[in-house]
Amino acid sequence: MRRHKSFSSEGEAIEYLRGMVPAHVYHSAAYYQFPGAGTMKEKKWEGADLIFDLDADHLPQKARSYAEMLANVKSETGKLLDFLLEDFGFGEDTIRVAFSGGRGYHIHVHDPRVLTLESPQRREIVDYLSGTGLRYEYFFEPEKRVVIDSGKFKKTEIESSKRITSFDDAEGFGWGKRISLYLIHFLKDISIKNDNEAIDEMKI
Repeated sequence: MRRHKSFSSEGEAIEYLRGMVPAHVYHSAAYYQFPGAGTMKEKKWEGADLIFDLDADHLPQKARSYAEMLANVKSETGKLLDFLLEDFGFGEDTIRVAFSGGRGYHIHVHDPRVLTLESPQRREIVDYLSGTGLRYEYFFEPEKRVVIDSGKFKKTEIESSKRITSFDDAEGFGWGKRISLYLIHFLKDISIKNDNEAIDEMKI
């Protein structure tokens, strides 16, 4: 393997590859001040793309065929892209998607805002995407009850019921919006089914 190579232009890189015709070619996800230096310290790291590697055989869904496996990872890649575009606000021009050649996709985000992120900050992005640490109380308001004294009798009334807070916000954002839209879609879907089908669906 020939490492620590750098080129001053695209044409120079192409000529190098034509001259040796390698079986495989890889490039670093990082940016260096001196990429051709012999040691990592001498290269002087300046930043790195935010990269996601989705492999079909690492997904929880079980596939019965290679085609189904690829369909599963393609679906998950679409979900990830939706998060990156909608929740993080990255532009389409800052995202590159490449088929890895056998079983998945590589997604590169080269937005200048992510280049200098350290490992803990990148882990926070992954935690957000996977819903790690997501707590339902952030999205649901608790039920409030008040006691009304009308003289002889006292009665308890519900002042506000449990609801997702972002229901009142047509725009919404983040996980709150996603949960709201999912529940709306789910309720609309079961509303057109007969009672038995709807009950079975809700049990699942």
